Amino acid sequence: MSTMRNPPVTRCADVSAVPTQRIRHDTTRPPLSGHQVLHTRDLVAAQSAVSGHLWPTRIQISDQGEFTLRLHHASFGVIGLAYLSCGDAAVSATLDARPDGDRALLVALPWVGTVECWYGRERTAVAGRTAMVIQPGRLTVTLWQPGAALLLVVLPERLVAETLGDLTSEPASAPPRFDLVQPGLAGWARLVRAICDIVDSGGPVDHPITTRYVQQALTAGLLTAARHDQSERIRATVPGVPSRRLRPAVDWIHTHYADPTIGVSDIARAAGLSLRTLFRALRQDTGMSPGEYLRRVRLLTARAALRAATPTDTTVTEVAGRAGFTDPSWFAIQYQRAYGERPVDTLRAGVTH
Repeated sequence: MSTMRNPPVTRCADVSAVPTQRIRHDTTRPPLSGHQVLHTRDLVAAQSAVSGHLWPTRIQISDQGEFTLRLHHASFGVIGLAYLSCGDAAVSATLDARPDGDRALLVALPWVGTVECWYGRERTAVAGRTAMVIQPGRLTVTLWQPGAALLLVVLPERLVAETLGDLTSEPASAPPRFDLVQPGLAGWARLVRAICDIVDSGGPVDHPITTRYVQQALTAGLLTAARHDQSERIRATVPGVPSRRLRPAVDWIHTHYADPTIGVSDIARAAGLSLRTLFRALRQDTGMSPGEYLRRVRLLTARAALRAATPTDTTVTEVAGRAGFTDPSWFAIQYQRAYGERPVDTLRAGVTH
C-alpha cells in the first residue's frame, strides 16, 4: 500500500463565509446500503472499483489510520448514484480527466465529515453546507479527512446538454460550465436522498418509465438549482432562482409539485412566511404569484416528460397526473397557452427526435 504525505487538511475560509442551507440527514445509516459494491482494505481493489463505477481515480493513503473503502452504487439508466467512504485514514484521491467518449459530471454532496478539493486553481471543501460539481478537462485532487463520506451523482454530459436544450427550448451542443463550489443545492440534495430511499426500499429502479423520470428530475433539478454559465438563459424560461428568503419556498415547491393537493397556504407554511409576504416577495422576484409559479413548475416538468416519452409507453393523462394536474382538459388548455401546441403533439413529436 503506497503512502504519501500531504499538507494537513484545513477548511477554506472563503467557503465558510458563503451563506448556505445545511444539508441535513441521518448519518447513522449510509444510503444505498442494499447496493454495496465493495468493502475492502485493499488499495488496488478500491481504486479499480471507484474508477469503474464513478471516475478514473488514483488513491493514495496520506496519513496514518485504517483505510477501509466502502462503495455503494446504483444506476437509474445512464445516471449513477453512489455512497463512498474511506474509513479512518486521511486519503488523497486524484480524479483524472475522463476520455472524450465517456464524459460526465460528478456532483459531490456531503454526507459526513470534510473532503477538500483542488480543481485547477480553485479550492474548496465539501462539508455540511457546501457541495461541488466536477467536470472533465482539469485534473482534480481531493483530500479526505478521516471518517469523511460523500453522496455522489454521475450525470453524462450528453444528458445534461439535452436537458439544457429542453429547459431553454434551444438546442445545446454542450453542457454549461458549472461553478466548482455549489452552496445552494440543499433542495436538490433532498431529492437525491429521496431517490436513494426509493432504491433502499426496493422500489422499481429498473422500470423504464421510473428511470426516465428520475433522470429528468435529477438533471433538470441540477440545472435550475446550481450555479453555471447558462443560469441566465434558464432564468429567462424557468421560474427560478429568486432571493435567498424565498429559497425554502422554491425548494419546497420543486420537491412537492407532484402532489395535487398542495396549495399556497402549504407553501407559505413550509417556508415560514405569511401569505402576504410570500405573494409580495415572489411577485417581486419572479413576476408570478405562488399559484402561477407552482403551475409553471408543473408545466415545465410535464413538457420535459412529454418530449422524452413515446405514445407507446405513456399518455398525456399519465404525464399530467405525475406533474400534479388532476384535470387533463384543464392541463391541455394551460399547456397550449404556455407552449403554443397541444400536449399530445409534443408527445408524438418525441418519436421523431
